[in-house]
Amino acid sequence: RNAYGEAWSTAADPFLSTPPSGAFSTSLNVKTYDTTSGDSFLNPIFNLLNVVPSGTGIFTGEALNYPNWSALQNILPGTLTQGDHYSVSWEGVMIIGPDDLGTWTLGTRSDDGSVWFIDRNLDGDYIDPGELVVNNLGAHGCQSVVGEVTFTQAGCYPMVFAFYENGGGEC
Repeated sequence: RNAYGEAWSTAADPFLSTPPSGAFSTSLNVKTYDTTSGDSFLNPIFNLLNVVPSGTGIFTGEALNYPNWSALQNILPGTLTQGDHYSVSWEGVMIIGPDDLGTWTLGTRSDDGSVWFIDRNLDGDYIDPGELVVNNLGAHGCQSVVGEVTFTQAGCYPMVFAFYENGGGEC
């Protein structure tokens, strides 16, 4: 179980009680937060995760790439009443095997803010130094930011990434 008491998921069985072994799951728990946006909800990420979501679901796609509001709204769970003030989070697990050790470069591209956290020390939170891997916060136009994380031990690492829209254009 992850830090929020939710089950790990795979496309075949969305409510496994333990993370799958020997395979990478492309499933993520997705939550939408209608009329909730801004940097203070994404850092620390628990500010957003403690809000009751307006929708929940399981994302099983291969890439998170939404070119506009319409494309995003069509696949998200729940209702988003306006296209300019909302947040979305995706939670899952990175399964790092012995062949995956080393430095990874991860990134987000968003308009407005986005973040990517990894619970590197497996203590159930995302507040320790180095767990905010990508910091793309701010009310800004389309912007890409990358960060690096080094894995020295194989394991199952909980992660969450999120973004918010707070008016203006889109990527």
